[in-house]
Amino acid sequence: GGPVAGILVGLLGAGLAGGVRKQAETQAAIEQQKIKLKSSLEKHFDSMGSKLAEVVEKAIARERKMIVNVLTERANVTLKTLQDSIHALKHAAQHDEDQRDQKSQALAEKKDALMEVMQRNPVFANTDA
Repeated sequence: GGPVAGILVGLLGAGLAGGVRKQAETQAAIEQQKIKLKSSLEKHFDSMGSKLAEVVEKAIARERKMIVNVLTERANVTLKTLQDSIHALKHAAQHDEDQRDQKSQALAEKKDALMEVMQRNPVFANTDA
């Protein structure tokens, strides 16, 4: 080939070299973008992960609080039932005691009345007198 062919080959060679260099630069830029994207996604997922953990923690805390409230409520109901039972038992015991007192009072009165009758009646009078 002549000088024109030589120039064309030179241009073609320069063009190819330039193309290769350009492709390498593009590839490097793409790699850079991939790294940035990966980093950004990792941050995003970390953030999402911590937000999710926070939501789960709050839900667990809420559940725990509800369970504690239910248990406390049940304990209070049980306590109230026990207190009512104790009160009822005390009341019944008091009632029994009152009835016993009334019976012993009635017995004492009958005994006194009987003694009085015996004292007035000469049959029961003291024979030694």
